[in-house]
Amino acid sequence: NLVADAYRAVIGAEIGLVNGGRLRKSLPAGNITLGNIIDVTPFGNTVSLAEVPGQHILDFLEMSYRLVDRAGTENGGFMHVSGLRFTIDSSISSAVKVDDLGCFQAVTGDRKVKNVEVLDKNGQYVPLDPDRNYTVAATDYILKKGGDGNNLFMDDKILVDLIQADYMVLAEYIRDVLHGDLSRYYHTEGRIRIK
Repeated sequence: NLVADAYRAVIGAEIGLVNGGRLRKSLPAGNITLGNIIDVTPFGNTVSLAEVPGQHILDFLEMSYRLVDRAGTENGGFMHVSGLRFTIDSSISSAVKVDDLGCFQAVTGDRKVKNVEVLDKNGQYVPLDPDRNYTVAATDYILKKGGDGNNLFMDDKILVDLIQADYMVLAEYIRDVLHGDLSRYYHTEGRIRIK
């Protein structure tokens, strides 16, 4: 949540996305250094801002959580979100079809991801509109390279490209927005509910 919130707040997007495989270490208790932050996101990818149709976001979420089941199975493509909340129904088998390279092609049946809502400018969650465009902040790995087989955003419009390194976005958020107070992240918020 912290990293996804950083992308959304610092870049100025409606939605922030970070794949779980990018997060490699927890922040320590007490003082946090830039080195600690680099340890969290050590790959040095850059964060960009894209304009994305709502339907692409719905399909992207379906692809990201296709492996979530009642046994708790997930992978590095499990997406952490900011500005969104929804439920994953782990009893539904994934209807995502992928090509020979493991890249998204279509959703051909019931969706696992239900009740997708986006945070509006008044701080209220409202249903995501598949026909509306949203601004999304994420790394180039997600937006431009189709990381984890999630190629849905690759043809969407990049509004601001390669803004800054992901670890610098996180550092700026902790320093300038949170003023070093991470207490809001000490509890579960329920953005992603798995049933």
